[in-house]
Amino acid sequence: MLLDQGEVPAAGSALALRATLQVQADPACPTPARYAFGSAELTLVRRGRPVLPTRRTTQPQVDLRALAKACQPGDHLYIFIPYASLAVVAADGQQRPYRQLRRPQPGRSSIDLSTEESKGISFNWLLTKE
Repeated sequence: MLLDQGEVPAAGSALALRATLQVQADPACPTPARYAFGSAELTLVRRGRPVLPTRRTTQPQVDLRALAKACQPGDHLYIFIPYASLAVVAADGQQRPYRQLRRPQPGRSSIDLSTEESKGISFNWLLTKE
């Protein structure tokens, strides 16, 4: 998550009116890669519960003004990008789907016990006073 071309600090920050979502490889990754996403979900959370319905975006540039009206210090903006929406961008600009780990075939139970971490990548932005 970028604000004014800089990353959101780990200690949090005030909610910006606009932000850019960007997926980057871990610096420790032996093979650098570029990524793109098809959709991301943004949820404003207060005390573990959504404040507003989850918002979906398909663009890296996100207008957060609607969330700013409901935001309070101590809230979190939870951003989730499903692996199914993630693509690896080659040097020539071509995108190929991100290779997901194979999950075991579901049994007879209809309950999905996989964690959010196994379904995609997330970022939890602590919102502070302005």
